[in-house]
Amino acid sequence: MSSIRIERPIELINMMRNYVIYIDGNACGKIGNGELKIFNVKPGKHRISAKIDWCGSRDFDIEVEKNETIELKLLSFKYGNMLLLAFLGALFLNLILLYVFEFNLFEIFFWPVLFLAYYLYYMTFGRKRFLNFKINKT
Repeated sequence: MSSIRIERPIELINMMRNYVIYIDGNACGKIGNGELKIFNVKPGKHRISAKIDWCGSRDFDIEVEKNETIELKLLSFKYGNMLLLAFLGALFLNLILLYVFEFNLFEIFFWPVLFLAYYLYYMTFGRKRFLNFKINKT
């Protein structure tokens, strides 16, 4: 039996939410943070995608041979894991600058707004790139 093995590493972003896995347009299951799932498929070409609410991944085409296992990693958007930490860190630093050094409000909220704009891009125009499949080369 051929199979597709999908690994979702532990990430801070979307930590509490599951991604729905679609194989050939059919919902096959959900994968949680840090989980590994194996889906049995027939040999041949398959189209895989994942969704979380209105966001998701682009279709990922693979070909599975008889008795072969294809290993994939499912990741959030580029720098998504670090974005949350950077946003919170910049916000905390800016609050310190505001109350201790009495900086101008415009100067203080530049970085958090920049991080927020990057995230909002992936929530709107880049919603089909919110999740990404990579071939796992272990």
